Amino acid sequence: MTDVVPLDRLSFSRANTLRRCGEQFRLQYLWKIPQKPAWALAGGSAFHAITEAIDLNDHGVPTPIPTPEEALDAEVAKALDGTEWTEADLRASGRKSAQWPNKENRDWWLWHLPGMVESWRTWRNNNPWHIWVTPDGTPAIELEVRIELGEGADKVNILGFIDRVFEDPVTGRLIVLDLKSGSSTPATTHQLGLYRLGIWQKFGMLADFGTFYSARTGMTGEVHDLSEWGEDRFEFEYGATKQMIRKGLFVPNVDRHCDWCSVASHCYAVNGKNANEVKRPWDREGVVS
Repeated sequence: MTDVVPLDRLSFSRANTLRRCGEQFRLQYLWKIPQKPAWALAGGSAFHAITEAIDLNDHGVPTPIPTPEEALDAEVAKALDGTEWTEADLRASGRKSAQWPNKENRDWWLWHLPGMVESWRTWRNNNPWHIWVTPDGTPAIELEVRIELGEGADKVNILGFIDRVFEDPVTGRLIVLDLKSGSSTPATTHQLGLYRLGIWQKFGMLADFGTFYSARTGMTGEVHDLSEWGEDRFEFEYGATKQMIRKGLFVPNVDRHCDWCSVASHCYAVNGKNANEVKRPWDREGVVS
């Protein structure tokens, strides 16, 4: 177990966690508390794995396409690896209903995954956009980008994987697309804008538009103009994030999300049953000079 998070590497999800709840960030990334697995994460990852394999095959990259059950089992195995939990411990989100009294558990995902995958195929076949092929010949499927912000001691490195980048064959414009398997749509285009910057830094090309695809509806939402997300904005925001980590500013945010937080068992702010196993943030154990 470590009590110092590396400052030379961040990601959208890490920074987002810190902004949402400093204590969750501290427990996950400084103390590396094992996160209680959830069906939502396993199911969403399974959807990503299946659709990624489908699209890679469509672009001449031979890739085994797992069945929904195979993909879900693989993601559950990853979530449980190295922990004392079993499949019975996976948290189910969503609401109870007459059809799904145990909420969105394994049965729910096995029932819905085939339809989600088929909807993706249908959307792909009916959409005029095609997956962009980068200048180095790589289809933009789970495209890795490394973003550098700032200089010297203030430099921040961000690693990201873009679900898809499409190209409009009529206008030639690039569209960043992020796959979402949850029931809600992100309130901000921050993630899409960050990926836009990654494409610019890696390839010198602008993707001024972006959208989210919902696995539950089989459709994309609004296509957003991403031009507001400039490099200066990200340098400020991620620079501030780095300073929060360096100074140990891990303030808890107690709200309704605590009920399904994956590290709540070790959180002092909600009297987690294992909270005494972790030093309090005011003990300064996570401050980096």
